[in-house]
Amino acid sequence: MNTLAGLNADLRYAFRNLSRNPAFAAVAIGALTIGIGANTAVFTVVESVLLRPLPYREPSELYTVRPIGVGAMSDPQFIACRSATTAFQQLAAYDSWTWNGTGVGDPVAIHGQQVTTNFFATLGVRPQFGRGLRPEEESASAAKVAVMSNSFWRAHFQAGHDALGKSIVLDGEPHTIVGIMPAGFDPAVELWVPAVLEPNNHHIAFRQVIGRLAAGTTVARAKAELDAVNSRLAEAANHHHYEDVMVIAPLRDSVVGNARPALLVFLGAVGCVLLIACVNVANLLLSRASARKQEIAIRASLGATRWRLARQLLTESAVLGIIGGLLGLIVALWGVETLTEFAPANRIPRMDEIRFDGWVFAFNMGVA
Repeated sequence: MNTLAGLNADLRYAFRNLSRNPAFAAVAIGALTIGIGANTAVFTVVESVLLRPLPYREPSELYTVRPIGVGAMSDPQFIACRSATTAFQQLAAYDSWTWNGTGVGDPVAIHGQQVTTNFFATLGVRPQFGRGLRPEEESASAAKVAVMSNSFWRAHFQAGHDALGKSIVLDGEPHTIVGIMPAGFDPAVELWVPAVLEPNNHHIAFRQVIGRLAAGTTVARAKAELDAVNSRLAEAANHHHYEDVMVIAPLRDSVVGNARPALLVFLGAVGCVLLIACVNVANLLLSRASARKQEIAIRASLGATRWRLARQLLTESAVLGIIGGLLGLIVALWGVETLTEFAPANRIPRMDEIRFDGWVFAFNMGVA
């Protein structure tokens, strides 16, 4: 009880001192607000883009697979790898596409992907409504179907559940809507349709490939297995069109791309801003301390111990830091909103996932 009473007295005295020196308080809190706010805003982006797990089931098991020197596989290469591999639970392929869409009001350009029918299962994500794609729908003779993104469903079908079963025309071909994905799943894509693989098309490589590593399997084993498959393909084709060395990398690296070093440099830069703010506030506190020598001497002569005096000064510093931290949250909110609104398109990955969470608040309070 005595400790709590003493802390309460320290807090009251700290606020009273700050109110008697409004200019000092405003400058010190302003410097900390800018420094902490800038760091919190940038950490919010770093945490969302670099540290937060990808929104898939067991994302650490997901890897991109491609031939060295080439960004994609041909259909025969993908088919051979998918059928021969045991190191991956599943291999799925996709490629980006844009269609002229009708049947959803005014004609629109629809950005989507052609995917193998195990694409959603490989990522471990199920449609929110309806169903995913079925293996038999990978055939050219199968009925045309499509799965919509949640945002496309809301924008063009007003989030109506009767959207399932409706038809949308893509480049003149009607497709039946069979599923709607959860909100936030790959917001850059509006529509997914089954890819029709061409087993004899050795000349064009445009399939991006994602694999889920089997339990207990190492990346080295998976690479050796796929290298062997591609070596056989290369020999059969007299090394035309094929590279027999595969590159297997975590899916996170592919998603984040070149943003990692830029974000870390940015975080270091705003860290320097906070350091400058702290140095300035420290100088202000030292200048103020020299003016308070008489006050401290009087309190010591009245029986205040060194610990009691130190606790009072630490309380005053903590009050400045906490106020700066709370105001810094407001600055960070504004900063993140401005950053996401004006950042160049496709320059920051996972832009839709940038948000405040418990880790951001803990970082803010820790810095404060």
